[in-house]
Amino acid sequence: MVKNITLVTQDFYPLKGGIANYLMQVYRKYFASENFQVIVPQSIAQATDYQKFPFNVHRTPFFPFELDTHSRKQTNETIVNILKQTNTDILLFGYLRSHPEIIRDYKKYKPSVKTGIIMHAKEAFIDAAIVDENRSLTSAHKGYTSTEAFFYKTILEEVDYIFCISSFTKNLLSSQGIKNKSILLDPPIKIQTLLNRCECKLKLGYAANDFIVLSVGRLIDRKGQHRIVESMPSLQREIPTIHYEMIGDGPNKTHIKEMVAKYGLEERISLYDDVDDIVLALHYGAADIFVLPTDFIPPNDIEGFGIVFLEAGMHRVPVIGGNTGGVSDAIVDGLSGYLIDPKSKEELESKIIDLYTQPMLRTKLGKQARLRVIKYFNDFPSADLVNLLS
Repeated sequence: MVKNITLVTQDFYPLKGGIANYLMQVYRKYFASENFQVIVPQSIAQATDYQKFPFNVHRTPFFPFELDTHSRKQTNETIVNILKQTNTDILLFGYLRSHPEIIRDYKKYKPSVKTGIIMHAKEAFIDAAIVDENRSLTSAHKGYTSTEAFFYKTILEEVDYIFCISSFTKNLLSSQGIKNKSILLDPPIKIQTLLNRCECKLKLGYAANDFIVLSVGRLIDRKGQHRIVESMPSLQREIPTIHYEMIGDGPNKTHIKEMVAKYGLEERISLYDDVDDIVLALHYGAADIFVLPTDFIPPNDIEGFGIVFLEAGMHRVPVIGGNTGGVSDAIVDGLSGYLIDPKSKEELESKIIDLYTQPMLRTKLGKQARLRVIKYFNDFPSADLVNLLS
């Protein structure tokens, strides 16, 4: 029987980034054949942004950094009314702060509803990131107050399932005493046809023998693109044909541009703020290796998984990633690429040079990476999640 499924989330299309991408892929894999709807913040998009999708979208103000305010209560009433009108059978939350307490009110109306919260990474640092009760709202994303920590822990004990995107997140919750039905929910990746690497390079204006290093991600300290820029002068001496491409935008953009100018690397480094899926596939297709030395920025800024490593693997591109957070779920060291200490300039450079000097190793790791994605992270339609929640 077709189920009525509602996802409540403050992070969703058309926002860019791992969480929004992950939630859209979860919909496509598990819920595309169900009666699916999503409730998102009014602030993230216009209603027209969703016209191309075959599901209903409800937009309402969200107040993720408030708990007991009139505004939050009003939003809770709005969401519960939507759930009642659509007779929601399965209620999921794409983020812990997305008003999960509405479970209590809706369960009074429909006790049989099944509930779940998807946990990523930053928000899972509940105890370790507690901040002062009097903190300003502008710093609220830095952590929880003790009141919030107690509140959200209680909610996590009440839901039917906690869906974790990585072993790291699951273990982090467990270490804080949260063990309530935690289940790994791997990120599904769209299966793509392989592109010819030489043809992709030529389309992007490179020579067939140019060595292309690619990064995809927001330009923030945690992603580590600046570390690759710092290594480019040394790498260029060992790899005369090297070119580095960064796809993404963010607060580090100005600093990175200054670094590129400082080292005189304008002809070797290219920055792209944003590209569509077709162009992104072209860049993946042209890349010889994918590198993102992801780091941990205390108290809670860490990579929850790293979907981009799987996207690269889908294109048979071997990967190098920082050995932090959930990246070890995305990369099997020595099988699909390498895990490195993100702070080690020497290790970063040596792994890049190793892959440059061993083309057969690149090919082997790339093939293994694609096979792993297809086997474990494919987006083939599945009823497993609906059956679990039925």
